[in-house]
Amino acid sequence: MKCYVSVLAFFLAAAAHADCCNSQPAPPTPPSVSPPPTLPGSPSFCLYELSVDDTNKRKWINLGIVQYVDLNRGDLRIYYGGGNFGGGYEVKVPVASAVEGVALINQMRQAAAACR
Repeated sequence: MKCYVSVLAFFLAAAAHADCCNSQPAPPTPPSVSPPPTLPGSPSFCLYELSVDDTNKRKWINLGIVQYVDLNRGDLRIYYGGGNFGGGYEVKVPVASAVEGVALINQMRQAAAACR
């Protein structure tokens, strides 16, 4: 019986020694990463305020559903929400020149990029 106890004690001591002296150091913890910044809006609901019309009403358009934009001599037309058989809508924004229309399109692009 004494032999078995001493052999068991030997193995327990060897196991404790292996855990203590032969263990690898803990891997370094990765640096804390801050969460990505929260972006305003979303691609599916991205409001853009259009110019005030003659009735002094403020109007917004959801840039997430715009299908195409048409720049003419005197206005910028925004087509959105269309389905089959021309069931969509159109907004006309008066512009003084093509340069002003292109500037408005660029503002809409920047607003849409901020919603991603």
